[in-house]
Amino acid sequence: SPAGQHADALAQLRAMLDAATRPILDAYPAAERLSWDAKEAEATALLVAATPSLELAPLLARETAVQLAIAPEVLTIEQLLAKATTVLAKGATWRALISAVSGLRQRYEAAIADAEDDTARRAVLAGAAAEIAGLAG
Repeated sequence: SPAGQHADALAQLRAMLDAATRPILDAYPAAERLSWDAKEAEATALLVAATPSLELAPLLARETAVQLAIAPEVLTIEQLLAKATTVLAKGATWRALISAVSGLRQRYEAAIADAEDDTARRAVLAGAAAEIAGLAG
């Protein structure tokens, strides 16, 4: 049925978009991904502060100390600033990808809705696949 074909095309589109984000998402445990916004907020606060201090970024300070296998009290501001810079760079990469994914989803969902038949929906999905594949590059 046309409604079923429409639903199938949407499911295929979403699966392609999920595949585009999977390499980043699969590299981190789900619980860690929940902390990304908090880490980015701390990193920003630290890097824009007139006088950066460990107290501005307690989550990042603890993570960095554990990562470096050092006691938190010996963590230096330089080590924490380096971590904050990395966090912001990774955040920028993620936001660039997810904004493209969101825009493509919206564009291709509309194109699928406008497709007159299954042949047109398949053509839309082929275009989406090619464009989504370009995200990885």
